[in-house]
Amino acid sequence: MSYKHPAFDTLGLAAAPDCRFEPAPADFVLPDGFLCTTNFPTYVKVGGRWRMPEHPRMGSHVGWSPAADRLEVREMRLVRKGDLVPIGEAEDGIPIGSVIVHRGRIIGRGHNRRVQRGSAILHAEMDALESAGRQPASVYREAVLYTTLSPCAMCSGAILLYGIPKVVIGENQTFTGEEALLRSRGVEVEVLQEAACVELMRSFIAKHPILWNEDIGVT
Repeated sequence: MSYKHPAFDTLGLAAAPDCRFEPAPADFVLPDGFLCTTNFPTYVKVGGRWRMPEHPRMGSHVGWSPAADRLEVREMRLVRKGDLVPIGEAEDGIPIGSVIVHRGRIIGRGHNRRVQRGSAILHAEMDALESAGRQPASVYREAVLYTTLSPCAMCSGAILLYGIPKVVIGENQTFTGEEALLRSRGVEVEVLQEAACVELMRSFIAKHPILWNEDIGVT
């Protein structure tokens, strides 16, 4: 099956701003909030156009070469001072993302937009479900949901409601959601413990403890 690019106009992303880039402050050091890649296609908006770097892989970053007009997925150990790196926190929200994949095709993608939308429910998984739109039950029952962080009770409830059979989690060290509940209901749960995801969340929580506690319902 050939890969199809998302329809950015129908996903509400046509009017999204261009990505912000920051230079790497030193060799082997990425700027705060850098965009960490996964094994699935990653898109960055540059010059008013959504672009996909080739050969995406987990735990790497995207580099931008203006002279070559090219985006490249690079290993973090190869970063050099001055390299331009896309920043993933440009919206000043909570840096958690999610995608829903059906038969190898991304049908929904989202990120935590509670801050941006003033929403009580737009966690990344909920945003991904919203972006997928109305789907027959047969699609959800063949889908896989990928998420940066262990799903909370709300998002786990939605996963169970729609019968999604598998969830892949970037990390659960900074927050462990309802993984036991999901497993008890027959959902396959895979936790990758990606170091880049752990560091991203630890850094965010340390900088924004009040916002983080609000997001997970802690007083």
